[in-house]
Parts: sequence; C-alpha cells; structure tokens
Amino acid sequence: MIKLTSNLVNETLVLQPAFRYMLPDREHMSQLMDTAVNNFYLVGRTWIAKQVRRDKKKHFNIYRYST
Repeated sequence: MIKLTSNLVNETLVLQPAFRYMLPDREHMSQLMDTAVNNFYLVGRTWIAKQVRRDKKKHFNIYRYST
C-alpha cells in the first residue's frame, strides 16, 4: 500500500510539476520525520516497559502461589 501511494505521488509530481509547491521543503520534511521517529521510539519504549512490568508481576504472582 505504501509503495503504491509512493509511486502515485512520484508519477503525479513527474507529470504535473506544478503540484510541487504543495509539498513541504526538504528541511521541514526532515524535521517532521525526525520528530515522528522520536515519538515512535518513545511510545514503543513505554509500551515495552509496561509489558515487561506486567509480565514480571504475573510471573512473581504465579511463583508466589505455587511454592
């Protein structure tokens, strides 16, 4: 799906160069991508930490009641 959308945008820009003014400049796009990657990293890190804490609690609760 992403590849199809990318190809569509690329072909549109090649066939209609007038649409280029609608796109953000390279520096702005780079800043947006950096921000997005940092946000994904932080969200993923938080999610992983929550999963580890949850599984750790389950493991210790099972261990405590089984001995």
